[in-house]
Amino acid sequence: YELVWKVHFEHAQVEERAAELAAIGIHNRTGQLLSVARNSLLDPARICYVNSTMACPPNLRWKIWLAGARMELSAGKVAKARELLQLAYTNAPEKSRSNVYLECSRVEEYLGNVSAARRILARARAKVPREWKIFLESVLLEARTGNLYAAIQAAERALEVHSGTGRLWAVLILLVHRVEGLRAPQTIV
Repeated sequence: YELVWKVHFEHAQVEERAAELAAIGIHNRTGQLLSVARNSLLDPARICYVNSTMACPPNLRWKIWLAGARMELSAGKVAKARELLQLAYTNAPEKSRSNVYLECSRVEEYLGNVSAARRILARARAKVPREWKIFLESVLLEARTGNLYAAIQAAERALEVHSGTGRLWAVLILLVHRVEGLRAPQTIV
């Protein structure tokens, strides 16, 4: 029983990859938007995800919803992606909710809603403070938006909670060096 849902899940991902390759071909030949081309080719993957959901134990369905949300986002179906993320959140066990928060934040950032991504991460830090990856994502979000000083502050706050996390220390050191490099006087040779 445990294996059946995984087979359908893997099959869905194979179908997604095949659709992606075909969509690139269609885009290159016709100039059709990549998301439109993807959407037209993803029905087999959607069917496999449905079959996976039907065979999956309830406590693991959130994983399928997350994968489906990513797929729908790639097809330009933002409302459907958000709906699937809501299902993932509702179905995820407490210990796995941090994964859903991270995905929701990344979707909003991808869509250009950086303030929404920040709000999601702030809520996640409050609800799941034991998960250092949420704190790291907050730091990386600021760095990706070019706000290095805010990224450093986020890393320092993260280390107050997760002082033994090497990845947080590493990103803080990297950010400090980058800022110091920006401040260093440039000499012309």
